[in-house]
Amino acid sequence: MGAERAPGNVGGHPPTPASPGTRPAVGSLARWLFGTLALLGVLLLPRSQGPRALTAPPTPPSDQYPVVGTDSSPADRALAAQYPAAGTDSSPADRALAARYAPLLFFDQLEPFLPSVAGYTIFRADAPSLSFPRRVTLRPHFPQIAANDARQIAALFPDQQLPLVPDITATVVIEYAIWWDWDIQHLYELEHAWSYVGADGQLLYAEASWHGSYFPMIWQGATPHQGERPIIYSQPGKHAFVPDPQLFTGAVQEREALRRTCFFRAGTSGLLLKEDLFGGRIAKDSARDAIANAYLKERAFDPTFAFTRTVQIDDAMLVPWPALDAWIPSRIDQVLWNLGEWRLR
Repeated sequence: MGAERAPGNVGGHPPTPASPGTRPAVGSLARWLFGTLALLGVLLLPRSQGPRALTAPPTPPSDQYPVVGTDSSPADRALAAQYPAAGTDSSPADRALAARYAPLLFFDQLEPFLPSVAGYTIFRADAPSLSFPRRVTLRPHFPQIAANDARQIAALFPDQQLPLVPDITATVVIEYAIWWDWDIQHLYELEHAWSYVGADGQLLYAEASWHGSYFPMIWQGATPHQGERPIIYSQPGKHAFVPDPQLFTGAVQEREALRRTCFFRAGTSGLLLKEDLFGGRIAKDSARDAIANAYLKERAFDPTFAFTRTVQIDDAMLVPWPALDAWIPSRIDQVLWNLGEWRLR
């Protein structure tokens, strides 16, 4: 994958990493002018008639703009992690602890977008999460989710029942807020996983997110794991997490709905905006939505449901959550600015 290009840089050199919390110095008039020109560029692009059937996925253009998060090479992931990481580690021991129990993620063979950075939080006592609407407790209490969410998640399982939470008390719970630049329908993705660690240093249990909710990563009575890392499967295109791929493929209706989403509904939501996390810090408008949607429509795909791609969250990908939180608004500005510039060349 080529190096990411900074605005106005046609030589392909990597941009200077953005400091946490910084945003491009763009005045309101300049931002309006850029957005208008970018939208005009999108509207003038040749339009395809769209896919007519679920056949082979379209081939992206050979000169497609390279976006961090679409390649799993260690060099690219390390480059992405450098942006929010500089000078933000308060405890190297905590970072090492987070790397030790970070999940091993499996992705569809044709998945176009892989995660690039993960923000971690170490819990040694019960406390609210800063990045997800839940309270993290050393002795897991589930569900802390809406009844309708619980029913929808339970419907994924062959017995239509949510898995039982083990009766454990952890010494440490590690939260991972996992960042993608893209979901198949919208700009940016933030999914979560939680690793529960016992006093003897063993992984006891894990949980992970599902479309704004979460549930136990339990399959056939236990948390799947490789060594001390929980094994988690990511929904093609949408990236919600499950403990076994059968939960994506067991129900024909669920499988076909996901295929339609990835193929026919790519690029329909523009820039995602989570008010509880980023309200007032991320600007959403029709021009930005149009830029994101045009990019995503070119990457529609038909999932294979063969989970052969893997990402092991490692030290190079990990930063403390406050650093990732501060970096996200400027990252979104950077992606849109560069993508809009590429469209207008």
